[in-house]
Amino acid sequence: MKMLYLISKLEVGISIIPFLILILLTGNYKLFFTYFLITFIHELGHIIMASLFKVKVEKIKLNIFGFSGQIDDYTHLDSYKQILILLAGPLTYFISKILINQFYLHDIISLITYHKALLTNKYILLFNILPIYPLDGGRLLKLFLDKIFTFKFSKILSISISFVFILLFVIYTREHKQYLMYLFTIMNLLVNVLFIEKEWKEFLFKRLYFINKYKEKVHNKKDLYIYKNNYVIYDKKILSEKSVIKKFLNH
Repeated sequence: MKMLYLISKLEVGISIIPFLILILLTGNYKLFFTYFLITFIHELGHIIMASLFKVKVEKIKLNIFGFSGQIDDYTHLDSYKQILILLAGPLTYFISKILINQFYLHDIISLITYHKALLTNKYILLFNILPIYPLDGGRLLKLFLDKIFTFKFSKILSISISFVFILLFVIYTREHKQYLMYLFTIMNLLVNVLFIEKEWKEFLFKRLYFINKYKEKVHNKKDLYIYKNNYVIYDKKILSEKSVIKKFLNH
């Protein structure tokens, strides 16, 4: 039943069709199949861990970058649960490595494909643990920043750090030309830059109906702390979080 549920959530992007044709024409289908399998196992790690904490799976999308899972917002969970969900993906590196070894031992893939698959698995691990938003390492970084800074400042800071680490990743992997990973990272980061204001508004709407049990914090910023019950000094008055959110939304 669980497998049927996951299949029902699968969505195939149109961009994958010309890419699959290209794979068939070049004859590299075994390597690309292994790559897609690695990304699927990675996302499955996140999904299984999220399911254990009763977080809803929105969809599992297949595109030219592999599989990507979209799960419901889980920022309301305890920090350790959020960390476990984020780490569950990178930790599947070891499962993928075992599978790649078995493919080679059973003559499913050649020696060249075997070494390329191991290298790809290694780079997917490295790629995901780097503090590049919205990858796993970037989300871990943002979780840490959210504990200290306000919503917008934390977002801008995490994006700035991400740009630095993208550059370092490109320099480190330049000999192996991981173009798909470069494109995926830059596109995702640019999307996050463009949608900062949209995310801010969505955050405000959610907080209006959120039962806030966090520790109280009084401040005068035109922003909110995610993990605090905000009391904001506004026009020389101290407003509750819900009151100031209504003012933010009306501006």
